[in-house]
Amino acid sequence: MRTAATSRTWIETTLTSVREAVTGPRAAGVMLVLAALTVVVVGLSTPVSRDEHLYLAAAALAGDLRPGADFAILQGPLSTWYHAAVLAVWPGAEVLLPARLAQIVVAWLVGLVLWAVMRRLGASRLLAAALLLLLVHTEVVRESLGVARNYEPAILLSLLPWLLLPLEPGDPEHRWRLVAAGALATLAVGLKLTHAATAVVTILWPAVAPTTTTGGRRDVLWTLLGAGLAAGLALLVLLGTDAELVRFGLVDYHLANARFHEAAGLGGGMTVAGKFDDAARLIRRTDLAAWSVLVVIALGLAAASGRGRPVVRWRVGAVLLAAGAVMVAVPRPVQTSYYATLLLGGVLVVAATPAWLGARARRARRSLVALALVATAIAVVHISGRDVRAASVALRPDAWPARIVHDAGRRLDRAIGERRGRVLTTHPLYALEAGRPLDPAMATGVFVWRLGDHLDRRLAADPRLLVPARLGAHLAVRPPVAIVVEAAAPWDAPLSRWARAREWRMHPLAGGTVAWIPPADGSTDRMEGDRPR
Repeated sequence: MRTAATSRTWIETTLTSVREAVTGPRAAGVMLVLAALTVVVVGLSTPVSRDEHLYLAAAALAGDLRPGADFAILQGPLSTWYHAAVLAVWPGAEVLLPARLAQIVVAWLVGLVLWAVMRRLGASRLLAAALLLLLVHTEVVRESLGVARNYEPAILLSLLPWLLLPLEPGDPEHRWRLVAAGALATLAVGLKLTHAATAVVTILWPAVAPTTTTGGRRDVLWTLLGAGLAAGLALLVLLGTDAELVRFGLVDYHLANARFHEAAGLGGGMTVAGKFDDAARLIRRTDLAAWSVLVVIALGLAAASGRGRPVVRWRVGAVLLAAGAVMVAVPRPVQTSYYATLLLGGVLVVAATPAWLGARARRARRSLVALALVATAIAVVHISGRDVRAASVALRPDAWPARIVHDAGRRLDRAIGERRGRVLTTHPLYALEAGRPLDPAMATGVFVWRLGDHLDRRLAADPRLLVPARLGAHLAVRPPVAIVVEAAAPWDAPLSRWARAREWRMHPLAGGTVAWIPPADGSTDRMEGDRPR
């Protein structure tokens, strides 16, 4: 009996200690630190993406806009300015590392602002910290951390208005806050077009939430004023862009890209059935499943609280959730990162639910926090193996993808030697890290090049867009000083065939990426070109 009593006492003491550790005042701080460290690990260890090649090459060519660079600008008119500013403040020749470090810093700022928004919506410190830790362990956030798609700065600008807009009677109602909110939301669209739905919600918020201290519909004019000022900034970038390229970037590219994805079996996001299939495939992943279940339970608790209409603060998450759903539903090939706004809306719904439940539903509020902790634990355990592998890379600077790419660029520079000319490649980061100029006809990396067989005849014949059918004619006029390809990529095969037929030498760079260099007595030396920077 004594042994049983002792065991029971030990179990009760242990459970009490665990509960105090998990719910105590220091628990939130520990989770925030873990989230910040996870951001660093993911940012330093994620392999290089094709998006990074695209956007960073466009930033490097910002002073000499050509069709290739223009295309990247059209995907987000302010994205080139953002990346160009990052590269301008970084001393030395490296390109990828400063972009990755900027991603980490901006992701920290996103976490800080999201924390402040959740606290403003009524979430406790513990609930907000658990939700942040859950976020950085979802596939959506982790994917966007490792690429230069501008999701972090765009999300930051999308969240900042919710620290300015009035949410309840008594909140500040200064008109400058409304103007700033409209401008920030529109600047987010300038960085990433997929945030258009979120910007509309932000601009119309004074009318969506009539119980605030604003003047309702009249105050929409002030948010529209801010939106107009920010839109003018984006339009300045587009003034020097050919109207035909604007249409190509906004319409034709996406249609051709959809045809490419369909032919390659990469997703069915152009149809309603395909959208549901893509979404179901994502939800089936454990980390997103935990988040989805948490959101559904939060909605159930709120609906069962019997408090009638939701508080205004709860609507913030609801409207962002709706905006995210609209963004995902747009007919186009689906990428995991496109679900970012949908994820943020769901998180804010959970964060604002305690305010709806009210002080009387204390047990339900505690249950919600417990569920958030369980969901976070599931996500962390699910992805812990990947975290360990990523940490082993992050702790070794020589293993960072940014360092590997830079070392490969130095090898490319040595292989080219004293020759002058441009580098033709679907992987422009290697040329940038080598300090060598790019052929702007392929500055978008692989994106336009691989769509050559899926463009309509009018676009395929446009001499400003380099497609495989015109490769020989292009290289006859301006042979490159080097061609950099991914050996296993099918779209790089025409480049390799061209170089191999002329007996160029192959130099390994990094992984499966190689450089083709002309013979020492080749004619490239006599071609007009640019000096290395």
